[in-house]
Amino acid sequence: MWKSWLLVALVLSLSSVSFSARMLALLMTPGHSHHILQFSVMKALAARGHHIEVYSYFQPPSHVENITHKLITGAMIEQSDYMQHFEDFKRFCEENYFGFAFKFISEVLFGFTDEAFQHEHFQSLLKSNTTFDLVFMEAMVPMESMAVFSHKFKAPIVNFQGIGDWITVDWMSGNSLSVAHMPDKESFGFTNKMSFMERFRNAASTTLTLLYYHTIHLPRQQEIIQKYYQDPTTPQISELLGNIAITLTNDFQTLEYPRPSTPNIIPIGGSHIETH
Repeated sequence: MWKSWLLVALVLSLSSVSFSARMLALLMTPGHSHHILQFSVMKALAARGHHIEVYSYFQPPSHVENITHKLITGAMIEQSDYMQHFEDFKRFCEENYFGFAFKFISEVLFGFTDEAFQHEHFQSLLKSNTTFDLVFMEAMVPMESMAVFSHKFKAPIVNFQGIGDWITVDWMSGNSLSVAHMPDKESFGFTNKMSFMERFRNAASTTLTLLYYHTIHLPRQQEIIQKYYQDPTTPQISELLGNIAITLTNDFQTLEYPRPSTPNIIPIGGSHIETH
């Protein structure tokens, strides 16, 4: 008998304890630069034995074991080539909405949200009875409504920000805005040593952004949720976003200005660069 127990103990000592999670990754920002970083992290998680179901507008560069990819197509992404060129994007933003970039981004990209929820892959996901342990998403314009899948699957959200920290990310995370020395980088090219007038413009832009975000942008996202997921128990979108567990930002601290940051904001800039 003792030999049997000895054999069991030996097998257990040679085995490693592992946990394989099922993850849902909604990488739905229509920008390929975001996808490069995000898919690199998904690839690393899959290599550790986790199973990931990825929804995105862009095909992965290669097949990866443990990753199931669902390609999202539609008229919006096919007509958005001009959005892929940063200089064109920057010039259009400065010419039309200078000092209030969020409004431009919200209005131009909102059509992606409705079209994504209409896609057959998302319709199947909304009706799915499967389970997920974690939901990855980029909780920024135009896809905040994707947070509804956290409620549907009773799974926490990891907010994966492909452009780094900015105003709405700070609000979701409970982080200080620090408008006196942290410029709204989506609207201005200011440094952290702003003049009085630059600080005034920065404060005005931040205030306008948050007013627009809460009075126009988020209500639109709430309408999308109510249109495609008629569950009366679903919390308001502001509550869904307020319950985000962790935010990963595409920031590299040695290249950034010093900024206050709550522990739930984790900079991972450069993590897509492989070690050779």
